[in-house]
Amino acid sequence: MKKIKNIFQKLTERRELSYKEIKLFLDCIDKSKVTPSQIGAFLMGLKMKGLSINEIFYITKIMRMYARQIKPKVKKPLIDTCGTGGGIPTINISTAVAIVA
Repeated sequence: MKKIKNIFQKLTERRELSYKEIKLFLDCIDKSKVTPSQIGAFLMGLKMKGLSINEIFYITKIMRMYARQIKPKVKKPLIDTCGTGGGIPTINISTAVAIVA
């Protein structure tokens, strides 16, 4: 897909991606139209280039569009204790939060 190649070209040139380009790539991920290697290249390109404030905003906005809202039928408040695993050598904060809650 030529548009995907253009996105990779912009990343290699360390140029900022537009909302439309980011949305296109994330849509391709959602619809399995890109390979795991292409996804890795996209993420590595963003990392090497460095994310701009606009790109962070665009990615956040688009990812929220993909989020599924749940409405559980419970009377008490709920808390999400999901962690990313990014703090491996430290205490697991997610577990601590679950215990305190």
